Amino acid sequence: MKKDIATIALIMLIAGIMSISLFSTGQFWWDDFASYILQARAILDGRMAEFVAENGRAIAQSTYPVGPAAYPWGFPLMLAPIYALAGLSITAFKLVNTVAFVAFLAVFYAYARQRFNLPLSAALVSVLAFNPSLLKAQDLIQADFAFLLATTASLFLLDIQWRTGRSLAWQKIALGILIFGSFFLRTNGILLLGPLALVDFLQRRSNPQPGFRLISLPYLTFLALFGLSLILFPGGQSSYFEHYELFFSPARLFDNFLFYLTLPGWLFNGLPLSTLFLALTGLACLWGISQKARAEMPALTFSLLTMAIFITWPERQGLRFIYPILPFFLIFAAHGLQDLFHRIRPRKTEHRPSTSLRSAQGLPTENWILDTEHQILPTALLGTLALLSLVVSFQRAGGRLFSREEINGPFDPVSAEMFVYVREQTAADSTIIFFKPRLMKLLTDRYTILIEDCARIGEGDFIVMHEKQERNGQIDPGEIKTCNPNVELQIAFKNQRFTIYQVNKP
Repeated sequence: MKKDIATIALIMLIAGIMSISLFSTGQFWWDDFASYILQARAILDGRMAEFVAENGRAIAQSTYPVGPAAYPWGFPLMLAPIYALAGLSITAFKLVNTVAFVAFLAVFYAYARQRFNLPLSAALVSVLAFNPSLLKAQDLIQADFAFLLATTASLFLLDIQWRTGRSLAWQKIALGILIFGSFFLRTNGILLLGPLALVDFLQRRSNPQPGFRLISLPYLTFLALFGLSLILFPGGQSSYFEHYELFFSPARLFDNFLFYLTLPGWLFNGLPLSTLFLALTGLACLWGISQKARAEMPALTFSLLTMAIFITWPERQGLRFIYPILPFFLIFAAHGLQDLFHRIRPRKTEHRPSTSLRSAQGLPTENWILDTEHQILPTALLGTLALLSLVVSFQRAGGRLFSREEINGPFDPVSAEMFVYVREQTAADSTIIFFKPRLMKLLTDRYTILIEDCARIGEGDFIVMHEKQERNGQIDPGEIKTCNPNVELQIAFKNQRFTIYQVNKP
């Protein structure tokens, strides 16, 4: 136990230091984070309904929906106390990611230790703990890592029920709370009810005990918290389904299938021998699934449901969509490597006997291999991968701890100058046209829409053009002054990156 605590504590400490060392001085031009902070501010101000109404109107008035009228309120609720204490502190908001990530590592280590010895469990966790893509992603203010923590903790509890065949009342209630917490962070957290229902069905079919009261506890807990959330928080997430109408097609469905089939390989981007690591872990994962599908049924079910929902989703956002299934991709890869090595070099192994209760239920009596020798190969491979990841992450931090990368984004001096002008030199009831409307709203408190159609530029009082973004959510800068003869545009502000036009209407 002491070795376990020392091992995971060291991994968490190194991961936390590397996470903070890869923080930048600001954010990139993706404004999901702005909506989260706006919702956190609305919670503190008691103006949640007003926010959803105004944001929904701005999104509906924009050329295309930049997001839902409101994201699930779980992550904004986490940011609210930070906003109350530190204001618009970008670094303070990023620390939520770091804390959630290192807590996830502890849960994942506990999950792995139910299956593997200490060295292999440490190697598995370290692959994710030191991964440069995951560490760098913590620079973005998103719900990704809080969601990763909540889903992994949910599956950890559900896995205990599946392996032992029993669960105490407090575990059932905790599971309901965690599943709701996942759903409150991301709508697709509701997919966790799928493996829960499957586990309950299979165990109930083989053994009528426990009764329905105990079985119903997580569902009742989820429903009670969901009902309470409907009372306390306004909706708005359903507006995201408009994306299906705008972008979905059968061709896109097939393209998405191929895309997500290889997406786990992005975990190795930027690493030496990335193609080799993808081939080894990918093939080992498929073999591990063929051998351990029943034993790892809760995690496998959730992973398949997650892949299915995103294959049908019209938009892609890279690796972040599948963060919650990456731990189990590695778990199955470790199973596959261990089984292949066992087949190549069969030796006498020590087994942990299955519980008599599980045998009595008629469920498969899985022997969880403790054989150290057959875990040498996966430990060596994953340990090498973890070490390479740490070296690359340290190099990306400039070889310095707690360094801060300077980036050109909405918080650099050039952008700040533009936002100050809008905030101080435009009327409070002005309508701004800008390619990142939620960000403009956050930093200037002006009603903002995204317009790409020249015929509609008269709907704004000011047009803010980012000269380096060209047609990314904007009208072509070369056409802006000539494309609509019904309005006259006058330059009100200009610096090396932005031009603000005042719209003079007839």
